[in-house]
Amino acid sequence: MLKPDQGLALKLLKLSVSSDDFQETLQLKKQIKKALQEREVPYLSAVEFDQILRWKLDKQYHRSKQQREINVDEVVVPITRACFSIRSDDKNYEIELKLKTLTTMRGVAIPLASAILAICFPDEFVVIDSLLWELIYKEEKSSFTVSDYLKFLSFFSSLSKHTNCSLQDTEHLLWLYQQSLS
Repeated sequence: MLKPDQGLALKLLKLSVSSDDFQETLQLKKQIKKALQEREVPYLSAVEFDQILRWKLDKQYHRSKQQREINVDEVVVPITRACFSIRSDDKNYEIELKLKTLTTMRGVAIPLASAILAICFPDEFVVIDSLLWELIYKEEKSSFTVSDYLKFLSFFSSLSKHTNCSLQDTEHLLWLYQQSLS
């Protein structure tokens, strides 16, 4: 298992966060943030939801598109509104409820739910990813549980303290590091 320590942080900080993918992510986060701020009660529209899925799934977007097409405004708006309004003094329980609420939509499992939360709330969430999971935990995994996500998020919370970067910048740096190893 990788240790979220100063040594790893130094390796990561040598990498650049100026890639096209990173710029696309920043643009999407900015667009979604603006939309959420304009609403009295935050939610995603079906179009915004789809933009996040397209960003996360990239070349795999069309694989399960037909299954997800049922997620129209009448589904996406109330579910994301409910998800974004969940609060608990127990942060892990709050995260669990948010993830599970999003996964009630067809075609949305923990990785997509984490992508939605990460784009909407970039200071609090990261996107769980099988390649990073394998790098960190030396274990191949293709499906994830809420417990897996909490473990993954905890790793990045720890590592981001050593990099003095945001959670998502730290995640992106580790992703670039993983790519450099391939």
